Amino acid sequence: MHYLNDTRKLISLLDVLTELAETAEFDYLTPKDYFYDHTQDEDRMVRVNEYVYKHFADTITIADVAKVANMTESSFCRYFKSRTLKHFTRFLNEVRVSHACKVLRNGQSVTDAFFESGFNNQSYFNQQFKKIQKMTPMDYQKWKLKGVNPVKPKEAPISSNTPSL
Repeated sequence: MHYLNDTRKLISLLDVLTELAETAEFDYLTPKDYFYDHTQDEDRMVRVNEYVYKHFADTITIADVAKVANMTESSFCRYFKSRTLKHFTRFLNEVRVSHACKVLRNGQSVTDAFFESGFNNQSYFNQQFKKIQKMTPMDYQKWKLKGVNPVKPKEAPISSNTPSL
């Protein structure tokens, strides 16, 4: 196939795949009654989630959570990403921002939300809040408490050199 042009390669590949899909001559790689027990994985994820929801306001390291999951740090990171399609840090930040939203909806200050949600740097808190909620903590609070529409990002000013349409 390597000497064929791209179109012919694609046609040849589709012919092979069609042949494989329609053939009755095959052997299973595993026994037909093969079953994988996902219980351990589910239990592990439940333990991780419970730990995060219980301790999100504290300092949580990958080492801490890997220990809860009974895994090495690198194994845990791969495991968590394969199960959730996100890095553990992103998940932790989402949990923390979710709690900050609850604090803001209760009428408490942005500073209270920052402290109670477990972030240790207010600039990072603001950055993550905006990344996850698509608005600042103050705009979120105004939106939720006073019904003020969230502030949309400003459009770039039109240059005087730009021809009008």
